Amino acid sequence: MAPVKPVIDTYFGEKVEDPYRYMEDQKDPAVVAWMKAQADYTRALLDSMRGRKAFIAQMQAYMNAAEYTISDVQVAGEYTFYRNRKHGQNLAALYDREGTDPHERLLFDPNKFDTGDHHVSLDQYAPSWDVKYVIIGTSPGGSEDQTGNIYNTATGEELPESFQRFEGGTFSLGGATVYYLQR
Repeated sequence: MAPVKPVIDTYFGEKVEDPYRYMEDQKDPAVVAWMKAQADYTRALLDSMRGRKAFIAQMQAYMNAAEYTISDVQVAGEYTFYRNRKHGQNLAALYDREGTDPHERLLFDPNKFDTGDHHVSLDQYAPSWDVKYVIIGTSPGGSEDQTGNIYNTATGEELPESFQRFEGGTFSLGGATVYYLQR
């Protein structure tokens, strides 16, 4: 159990006590050490479970049985957008197809950011009404710290704008404005 170290804040004249607020400081060496100890304990416990390795191997065989897995399909204008996790990949990438063209085009591949101990997740995407752009929400290493980036649908080019603390977004009807949620 984490040690109790009350922190008191005042909101609108009311004192609010939080016994674990100090744990929000991810740079505090004591907090980092406590989290590492918890992670080490959890890893040791999981690794000691009888049959776990065999279960993992069996699940990986099931997960990689299909040549590919399509999910999260969205049709917008003449385009069809979807996630496709190909055999052997850990994460699904974002693809599109125009009209009835059977050739898919890769728009965003989170697997190219995988370094073995670090990855980027494709959390969400939304095409613009005119289908010129698609906004893609990604987060590093399984965190909830999502960033929104805009891609040109025709070229696949990433535009320079990005949205930090992104929670979701959509485009105006003309496609010129991005409305987004930020936490």
